[in-house]
Amino acid sequence: MQEENKKLKKEIEKLQAAKAGDLQGELKNKVQSINGVNVLAEKIAISDSKAAKTLLFNLEKELGSGVYLFGLSSGEKAQLMLMISKDLVESKSWNAGTIVKEIAKEINGGGGGQAFFATAGGTKVSGIDAAISQLKNHLG
Repeated sequence: MQEENKKLKKEIEKLQAAKAGDLQGELKNKVQSINGVNVLAEKIAISDSKAAKTLLFNLEKELGSGVYLFGLSSGEKAQLMLMISKDLVESKSWNAGTIVKEIAKEINGGGGGQAFFATAGGTKVSGIDAAISQLKNHLG
């Protein structure tokens, strides 16, 4: 039973990764320029945070310098993932940990992390859109 459970979990991870790969193509078309900076801030339909993080890093690698924010949910839990390219961290003194902590208030949560990558978790799934808007306002 445990072995079967492990196999099923692996299969789910593979499916989530494939879904993330498909989503990458769609998301590339949603990049906006805010004050000359590429910004992608979207709510995504992936509940696996590992697959979402991989997708975030792949997008940054493909699209280059920018600010990338994902809002995702799993059940009643909301999560935000924010990546800021290292050149922007240096040139604009932006800090993903500080910014995500601020916008996480919209999801009744908290978070933090490094200057270039940070995450936050919260209990208010309905606040994800407001957190995305707040990031765009912060950059604009």
